[in-house]
Amino acid sequence: MILPALIEKLLADQEIPFYNIAPVKHIVKLSDFLDDDLLEVISSLGGIQDQIRSHSVHFSFTQELNGLPFICREDDSFNRYRLISLRHPLYHDWQAFNLAHHRQYCRNFEKECFKAAASANSWESKLSQKLFGISDREGVILDLGSSMWKLRALEELIIDMYLHKTFKNFIIVSPFDKLLVDQQLISLRQLITGFQPRKAEILKSYLLRRSGI
Repeated sequence: MILPALIEKLLADQEIPFYNIAPVKHIVKLSDFLDDDLLEVISSLGGIQDQIRSHSVHFSFTQELNGLPFICREDDSFNRYRLISLRHPLYHDWQAFNLAHHRQYCRNFEKECFKAAASANSWESKLSQKLFGISDREGVILDLGSSMWKLRALEELIIDMYLHKTFKNFIIVSPFDKLLVDQQLISLRQLITGFQPRKAEILKSYLLRRSGI
């Protein structure tokens, strides 16, 4: 969780409704959202349907901005499998979610996902193998790929469906989001690397716009 910590540090002295909150655990049953569209995503990811139907997603968020859940998606969220789960109709008419940008991140930054997987041992687990079968050897995607990447792609879709239904609106940021600074586009990661008072002001303005203030 590198991104949330850096954002919190940069905003420490800014007057902005950005708060750490006590984590509340959410448990979402995949079966609550199971329909033909979700089954198509599961099939495209290579999921073992008789196992995956009973799966539940456990997650929590610990930050709010202007009363809205604040979600950071890190490097390991963006790869070819997330590109598949982004096909779900949830994203097609969701104006607050920039589908084109997320698809672009998945196509352009998969190498960052490989780096994150190598450092965090997030290639395969007993659970991901149970739900998606065995993986290729770590760091190589051939016919099988990474079962944990597939599981994460599915779980992020389920989380988005749950949050969209429960909160109607929430904020998702990624390291690759672009901001206009001095007539140049820079990534959110570039902005928050290294503290400078001006960077904090720029981040504050960006997040306030995202929250509708």
